[in-house]
Amino acid sequence: MNKCMSPAGHAAFSAFVFLEDHVKRGAGGVIDLTGLPKPEREARRRKYIYETLVDSGYREARSDPRRATSLDVKLNKFAAGARLGRLFADQAGTVAPKLTPAVWNTQLRLVMNALPFDCRRASARMEPTPRRNDLCDSDFPCYFCGLGEDSTRHVFGECSVIRPARDKIGKMLGCKLGHAMTVTLLAFKKVDNPAVALAIACFNWVV
Repeated sequence: MNKCMSPAGHAAFSAFVFLEDHVKRGAGGVIDLTGLPKPEREARRRKYIYETLVDSGYREARSDPRRATSLDVKLNKFAAGARLGRLFADQAGTVAPKLTPAVWNTQLRLVMNALPFDCRRASARMEPTPRRNDLCDSDFPCYFCGLGEDSTRHVFGECSVIRPARDKIGKMLGCKLGHAMTVTLLAFKKVDNPAVALAIACFNWVV
């Protein structure tokens, strides 16, 4: 898996982890897949894998409010604060109450892991092409302003092109949008105007 970015490689590694760590074992520790539906029964096969993972990895509910969830950890990478995940979940309910947690997890991954950003790609050893200029010290200057680096924190928080664009979107929708990372993360207390959260979510996707 060293530097492997192919879907086939990820699928193979996922299958290995599933077999090694999650499936039931028979006598002598032999892997037991007797209940696994055949490949042509795709829906039942996915359900089998899902239920196996649930039984294996989530035996205990997260009922302790003092224990940080993975959502809190993700958000705290970019902004300081307690229980930011709870604030994000409340905002998500304002934007689209019928969406599943998986959809919102995808929103967070796309925006905050920021795979399209070259600094993130470089840290993942995806070897983006350096493109230095005289205005920025980074090998990967911002595509919008050229003054900062092409990173999550700069683009969403500091970029001199994105900030006025965010202000303009807020003005068009009749609400005020801030530039702090907690705003981009939807990790602030709900406000009376639901257009605020909706505008932020849409703006993030556009950027």
